Amino acid sequence: MDIDSTLIQILSQQRQLIARLQGQTHAILETTGALLEDDEENKNSGIIHGGSKPGKQPNWPRDFEGSYLRLHQQYFDTNPLGGLPERNVCKGDGRLPKVLRLINCPFSASAYFQKKKDHWRFSVSNPAHNHPSSLNPAAHTANRQLTDSLFEEMKKLGDAGLKPSVILATLKKTHPDKTILATISTIYTARKKSNQELLQGISPIVHLNKTLQNSEFTTMARTDDNGNLTAFFFVILALSNSSPPITISFS
Repeated sequence: MDIDSTLIQILSQQRQLIARLQGQTHAILETTGALLEDDEENKNSGIIHGGSKPGKQPNWPRDFEGSYLRLHQQYFDTNPLGGLPERNVCKGDGRLPKVLRLINCPFSASAYFQKKKDHWRFSVSNPAHNHPSSLNPAAHTANRQLTDSLFEEMKKLGDAGLKPSVILATLKKTHPDKTILATISTIYTARKKSNQELLQGISPIVHLNKTLQNSEFTTMARTDDNGNLTAFFFVILALSNSSPPITISFS
């Protein structure tokens, strides 16, 4: 093989390596951006319906008028349509609710878990409603949730880069025998849950730093006096002449 052919082969291999590493860099930054966005949203958003710390939850059926119970630690109270919107605004949050589901429905029921007896006590204090029964089962959040098997399929489709609308259409197409009432919002919520599971209790920045340390990148981190990560630098040495290094710093 002559020198020209050898040089052409080497240049071709370098181009393939650069393309592959650039693709990995883009994928890592894109994933981190999504995780950071979810993390920031979780900091700024409050829970509109339901309790803040779920306790032991039984598999409640739908009541006779179509209302579901809400969980407050180990206590269920009223229905998702009861009360007024302003009652569910978090303290210090001046944002208006985007969706107003509350219509001050008088229906009231409660269930309390008795630890000593290891069972739930259920009672209905007001059976009245100010709205007709829901004819569409998709109107209830519990019916729109993904099963464990569908959730795992959703994770694989999401990791493959499919958009939530495509994920939902794919799930319905591949399971024609199942009644899937999930919406695009359900997929977005499930993807956020999947991302949080991926983090395993650590922040998105720390997760990114660990991911880069196990890759072809050369990294250098900076921490404060308490050991908290404040900035880190990463670069691919083989590409340092063709692409600039990247530094991420934050307060």
